[in-house]
Amino acid sequence: MEAALSIKDVQKRFGVVHALKGVNMDLYPNETVGVVGENGAGKSTLMKVLLGIHKMDDGEIKIGGRQANITGPKNANSKGLCMVFQEQSLLNNMLVYENMFLGYEHFFTRRGMISKKRMIQAAHREFDLMGLSINPTIQVNKLSFIQKQMVEITKNLWIAKSCGAVNPIIILDEPTSALGEKDAELLFEKISELKKQATIVFISHKLGEIVSICDRVYVLKDGSNNGLFLHEELSEDLLRECMVGDSFEGEYYLTELQRKPADKVIFEVKGLTKKGHFENVSFQIREGEIFCLAGTLGSGKEKICDVIYGLDQADAGELYLEGQRVRITKPSAAVKRKIGLSPEDRKGKALVMGFSVADNIALPTMKGVIYPRKIRQIAVDMIARLRIKTPSERIIVRQLSGGNQQKVVMAKLILTDSKLILLSHPTRGVDVGAKREIYALIRELADKGIAVLLMGDSFEEDIGLSNTILTLRDGQCTSLLDATERKPTLDEFIRYIV
Repeated sequence: MEAALSIKDVQKRFGVVHALKGVNMDLYPNETVGVVGENGAGKSTLMKVLLGIHKMDDGEIKIGGRQANITGPKNANSKGLCMVFQEQSLLNNMLVYENMFLGYEHFFTRRGMISKKRMIQAAHREFDLMGLSINPTIQVNKLSFIQKQMVEITKNLWIAKSCGAVNPIIILDEPTSALGEKDAELLFEKISELKKQATIVFISHKLGEIVSICDRVYVLKDGSNNGLFLHEELSEDLLRECMVGDSFEGEYYLTELQRKPADKVIFEVKGLTKKGHFENVSFQIREGEIFCLAGTLGSGKEKICDVIYGLDQADAGELYLEGQRVRITKPSAAVKRKIGLSPEDRKGKALVMGFSVADNIALPTMKGVIYPRKIRQIAVDMIARLRIKTPSERIIVRQLSGGNQQKVVMAKLILTDSKLILLSHPTRGVDVGAKREIYALIRELADKGIAVLLMGDSFEEDIGLSNTILTLRDGQCTSLLDATERKPTLDEFIRYIV
């Protein structure tokens, strides 16, 4: 069978950094191909080369057996090569059908006039083909995250077909990173249907998903191929070992480093209620304890975190810090009381993406007169301590991988000298190697006596890292599990949250 997309010895350099060192891949029609690797392995660079965002220095790309000279994203789309980005690219203030055909209105133009009626009809037709019940005449901001994702997938498939592509190639970048379990299952169902019409490239750090849905998987390491596995060969352990190599040793969640919390209560919640989100929530977090709030999307755990940090207000209940009742009405009040937050959206809420690594790390210490030399020294020390992979502390933070950006967030938290740290999905979008380093940092924080409130990125992460787990379902507390002496099984855990 002829490959829908063939990549031969693709090379890409950025100055002295050799990002792609001769990558090879063959993707065939009607298959789902996984691409995995640590942050910095070359996945993003390769995808940007395929989309024409970056021009390769050497190598060859063929689409349908013919050499492809890709000059930019729209040119790539016209050749049937499309990508659905993790951050999504729809315009929220426009209607669904306007987003669907943005830049391709000429398909619906007669005598210089755009026919909205034909665009709406076309959108209905494409949604019907995908088995979607989406109204094309509403604003995009009224759609859920999974619905927006479906619109993007449908849009890209339509573009490819309209431009005459025989075998469309749809790249999905971390498609489940912001999805709950039910929405992820829906996406997988749609992928199995979409595979009948296109080749799917599935990029994810969630290795369980890769093992479950991919027909073949390419592993990248340090800009080169480091393995190709068929579905029947796949396992999470195999992929982890291939991605990380000899540095990946020992138990994944570092439970051998887990300490028993002290008796001293650092933070206490009593009868916390927020109508429509959660009701009568109470718990204590002790010194050096990793305390987990666990539940599915909509369980109320994220809103509890918002209330504790002053991003939202409760309707009832009390908060106590080291035995003293506190009122936290805004984030600055939380910071003043030495409560730190690593938010789920690190790019939008934790980092200043246009600032350097040094400036981001040192932000908590910038008071009064600012001494550049001192800022640089603080940053250099934290970069070494947390093993942040960066050519220099002067590099703009957006140029770092997701895992290293998260380490910058952790560096800021360490510098705040917090008593309580709230970690909301600290490993979201982070590869397995960087995850393990972040787990080590979390263990280090607990070992220093800091109270940690964790909302993990997977149920296994919740169980593996925590001393105590409070499970929630539909805003109600369902159990309090002691995970210090014996970790609950996944089946025991799930029955309390689903």
